[in-house]
Amino acid sequence: MSSRRCLVAPLIALLILVAIPTAYPAQGGSEGSPPRQRYWIPVTVESPGVVSVEVDLRSLESSLPAAGRLDPLTASVVGPDGDELRPSVQLGQLKLVDDVESGVDLWSGRKCLLRQSGDAAVGGGALEFRAGAVEGSWVRINIPASELASHSRLIFWGKGNFTAVLRDATLPQELGSADVVSADYRLVEIAYDPSQVSEKRPYALFLIPRDVTEVNYVDEVTLAGDSATFSWRAESPGEYRILLDTVSYPGPRDARLGLESGPEASFTVGEPGGFVVRPSISDGQTLSGVVRLEVRVQGNLSPIEWVQARLDYVGVGQGEWGDPSWGVLLNFTPAGGGSWVAEWDTAHTTWDGLHSIRFRAAEEGGRMAESEVSVWVWNVENGTRLDPDRTEFSFVVIGDNRPSGGWRQPEVYEQLLVDAVRRRPDLYFNVGDVVYSGEFREYVDFVRATSAIRGPLFIAMGNHEDSIGKEGQDNFLHFFGKLFYSFDYGNTHFVILNANVVGHRYTLSEGQIEWFERDLEEHSDAEHVFVFIHQPIYKYAHGLEDPSVESRLRQIVESHGVDCVFQGHEHMFYSGEEGGVRFFITGGGGAELDPQYPPDTLFFHYILVTVRGEEVSYEVVRPLVLELSDADEGVIVTHEGEFVVSGRTQPFARVLVDGEEVSPSSNGLFRVKVRLQPGMNEVRVRAEAEGESVERAIRILYRPVPTVRLGGPVRPGEELEVSVGCLGSPVPGAVVSLDGVEAATNASGRARLVVPQGEELLLEVHASGCQPYVEILYPEGGPVEGGGVELPGGAVVIAAVVIAAAAIAALVLRRRGRSPSPST
Repeated sequence: MSSRRCLVAPLIALLILVAIPTAYPAQGGSEGSPPRQRYWIPVTVESPGVVSVEVDLRSLESSLPAAGRLDPLTASVVGPDGDELRPSVQLGQLKLVDDVESGVDLWSGRKCLLRQSGDAAVGGGALEFRAGAVEGSWVRINIPASELASHSRLIFWGKGNFTAVLRDATLPQELGSADVVSADYRLVEIAYDPSQVSEKRPYALFLIPRDVTEVNYVDEVTLAGDSATFSWRAESPGEYRILLDTVSYPGPRDARLGLESGPEASFTVGEPGGFVVRPSISDGQTLSGVVRLEVRVQGNLSPIEWVQARLDYVGVGQGEWGDPSWGVLLNFTPAGGGSWVAEWDTAHTTWDGLHSIRFRAAEEGGRMAESEVSVWVWNVENGTRLDPDRTEFSFVVIGDNRPSGGWRQPEVYEQLLVDAVRRRPDLYFNVGDVVYSGEFREYVDFVRATSAIRGPLFIAMGNHEDSIGKEGQDNFLHFFGKLFYSFDYGNTHFVILNANVVGHRYTLSEGQIEWFERDLEEHSDAEHVFVFIHQPIYKYAHGLEDPSVESRLRQIVESHGVDCVFQGHEHMFYSGEEGGVRFFITGGGGAELDPQYPPDTLFFHYILVTVRGEEVSYEVVRPLVLELSDADEGVIVTHEGEFVVSGRTQPFARVLVDGEEVSPSSNGLFRVKVRLQPGMNEVRVRAEAEGESVERAIRILYRPVPTVRLGGPVRPGEELEVSVGCLGSPVPGAVVSLDGVEAATNASGRARLVVPQGEELLLEVHASGCQPYVEILYPEGGPVEGGGVELPGGAVVIAAVVIAAAAIAALVLRRRGRSPSPST
């Protein structure tokens, strides 16, 4: 009936998936200067000379504890007189992937121009690359999985304007990434978790240009491990400190790679320390009821302003850290000697299962200490009685919030939760289909979205929770721990059934049915009884697949005084009463509404149930929601003159897109094309219903791509005419460049220039108000029939499958701000 799984082994996997690097908090101090690093290693020097200290970074991260992966490339050393030194750093387990000295044979690219350049950071050669098309450009270097698995960092020298992504070469699994925006060479580091590397998969480093006009450089791509040796020349004896911080630290990565040489100093290394917050609880600990949490704050340079903790906080797609109306926020009070304490009522603020707790301590100087542990909360077993004296309370019932595909939770679900939280219910119930297929990362995102609530949650498992079979059910147990069970709250008995246990999907086993009937008999004295199940036993059209089980369950609930059965599965709303039992189908929690049902049953909703002694009331709540396919964070860049605005709202809502009314379909979908003007556009989408309104904006940068026409064959030494048009008109004054040979277009939009020598020539066009245009040209030997070659929008005649791939790439680039999953 219930299952508690050992969670110590999978805890690390959870932390990896939910931990999104937090930007280094805003700091005090002089403008433009980074804060002092938060962690240190004391070194006492007895006699001058070269000091070399080897550090196991992973062990240090754990023992401090650090707020993330330590970055050796931002290390500094403070001497006895307070002066800051820049040490030399020798990383361990160095494995050179490519130094580009022998050429660029290991590199491949798509719509990019690749060359070996003498402008190198180290040695005599570097990779020079730039976009060879308006969009969809990338460069790739393959990295053996076995090498990735035996290291934990990738470093290289880079300059230009591009994003580096270390990832599975074909599947959407990213190990790490870094942005390069620099006119000078800088060391770039991507720290990753080697346990996430599968030796059966291909991996690669992808370099994605962000500006078609810029030339980018990469040199000395190297893998490294988790050890680092810091060395410097100590001119005098005294106390030194090696200062370190995490990869989010804003200081410069200008460490000198290598080791100092010379006579060795005599020195001793002390115990590491830092500005840290150390919780008294540890990973894997089980918490129940009201618990006392204690943390010790150490190493602060100025007084501590506050200490707080958040539950299941990842910082993306959630409320602000300090917002008390969102989720579980614990405020600590000082207890003396650096200790801070808080009480946490686990039974009334969160659900049973696996949770992460993130602790933060802020000092007046602006620095922030942070640590995180994973714990198991457990308050409800079969027979548990919570708040036995309560006779007045409320609870929310929602269901079928899963996405239509993928792993991210729908915005509609998150908006429904925000509305429900405002009503401050005591309990939350979900009648299932909380994820799409049951994959681990889907549950991680469900926890992220659902962390907005402040109260216990009980889930009747849906068929989508284990669509992938036993692995999905195991993942469900990993996070929530129970398959079917019952408990009492106040004067009421609650029963959670499961029609999707592996081996008995869309039905109930004989064992579960017998347990259910026995449970109701044992709790016949309860004033109210509520039952929750995913597939309906009182269905509209679709329910359990075994009619005999459905009939038997009806007979059981109707003969044992059950007040109400809450069901899901059918993406609509339906209610009724049979045999003295009230029932609801509440399948409007965020999944797509099903247009096979009557229009008046289709709306997004949850049910608020209020118990007042013997009385029970049911309120169907239909908040106004507005979900856009293109979120309003950031700017969408497009090269098309029309943009499709699409999203979802309540089917009964009135939708206005830039003032024009758009009618949603019966399941709340809407879609409309808007015309764009060159430059920045802001499209405003407004939904109105029942006296409420919600408005969101989409910012779209429209940069039309010029049409470029070549007046003849591309032959070195011969004159070539290039015609430039934009939005159907010739463009005068456009700058046309062919491998550095430049000319300007005349009033008719034409320019003439002499074709330089070369096997690959980069054609660039810069026309005012248009997207910079680039294209790789290959000199020909013969004339071009028809008097010219037209290159509309940078496109070339290629296979249809590649055209389709480029279209998908453009869509992903527009929506995500990053290139797609490249493949060979």
